Amino acid sequence: MRILHERREDGSHRVELLDDAGESIEPVSGFMRFLAAFGSNAADAGCGIDVVADLLGHASVSSAQVYLHPDPARLRAAVDLAPSPRQQVGVTR
Repeated sequence: MRILHERREDGSHRVELLDDAGESIEPVSGFMRFLAAFGSNAADAGCGIDVVADLLGHASVSSAQVYLHPDPARLRAAVDLAPSPRQQVGVTR
């Protein structure tokens, strides 16, 4: 299985999931699940949304966001990194 990714002259992209014989794989919904898994895995590995969008062949970050499903552990880690407003002003209660 491989991904065919072509960037057209007008800036748009053509992306297809191909089997080993080079035939397009159907249905599209399977390909969408693949994109969601790939985009989420790339984000979980530390790629920025701009990089994920380019890897998925999207010209816009917003169009790639629908494929991202962040790992709950990564979300928790992000919350833990953000200091509490109380910590920032020195409140101890």
